[in-house]
Amino acid sequence: MASVAVRKSILLWDDNPVWTESFTSGAHRYLIPRRHPARDYGPAVTTVELADLRSEDVDLVVLQHPDELELTARWLDRRPGTDVAAVYVEHHTPQPFAAESLHPIGGRDDIPIVHTTDFNQVMWNNGSAPTTVIMPGLADPEEQFIGDVAAGAAIIDDPLRRVRETGVDLLAELGSRARIDVWGKDTEGLTEKFRQAARIRGKGPAARPKLFRQLARRRVYVHTARWTSLDVGLMQAMYVGLPVVAFASTMASTLIPPEAGVVSADVRTLALATEAFIVDYGSAALAGKASRDYAVAHFGLDRFLAEWDVVIGEIAD
Repeated sequence: MASVAVRKSILLWDDNPVWTESFTSGAHRYLIPRRHPARDYGPAVTTVELADLRSEDVDLVVLQHPDELELTARWLDRRPGTDVAAVYVEHHTPQPFAAESLHPIGGRDDIPIVHTTDFNQVMWNNGSAPTTVIMPGLADPEEQFIGDVAAGAAIIDDPLRRVRETGVDLLAELGSRARIDVWGKDTEGLTEKFRQAARIRGKGPAARPKLFRQLARRRVYVHTARWTSLDVGLMQAMYVGLPVVAFASTMASTLIPPEAGVVSADVRTLALATEAFIVDYGSAALAGKASRDYAVAHFGLDRFLAEWDVVIGEIAD
């Protein structure tokens, strides 16, 4: 990890647990306001009651949602970008329009936007806000490819509520040729939804490290999203060493080297590739190694923290 010249006191709201776990692994002091039962992020994180925020010394505010501008001003008694340095982390693809959506803080130039992918940076209309890109980083999971279960894997939260966005409808064809196990919030209903058309099994949510163990036992990771940002589940699967079959959309389509899987906008091609990896253990293991090699080289936690230290040093100096 890169050395940090000055340890900063950073306030962030607990919006994205996996990203927050990585972010708070750095060398700074992290303050998280208590709005719900506190998660355990480790010794560098202090949970602060809302009423006590204004007495805290804060060098930088990390925003991740538009309403946090007002929440911070109210409870910290300092306005982000005006009274205290701030940065806005944009985790998502543009909404409601692909290319015409003005970012919520695009009308101001005192709060930089840190996008999590190059794709998002280009597709959002960032207005007058300065921008940069820091791709997410993850700690290397201990589990690696086993492939003893002849099935595919996917991680999709709220699939029945976000059918088009997450590409759940594509599972009908992909699952017609091979079994696909899907983990995530409210996935249990998928089993019944696809009961007659596909071999899709909704597994429900699973906490790490159990999720990593289950991923490692499958032979391919299926990424069907049409319009989501860089999916943490995809990164985790590649780290574990699964080959990837992915719909060619957003940033995911640029992150999977040819030797690590198949990327296509043709659903039949994806279905055939899914079946091929599941049937051929050797092919899945070989492509999975390439997938893991890419993840280790590009998704590392040290790289993520070092890039953030540069941004923190520039903004909170």
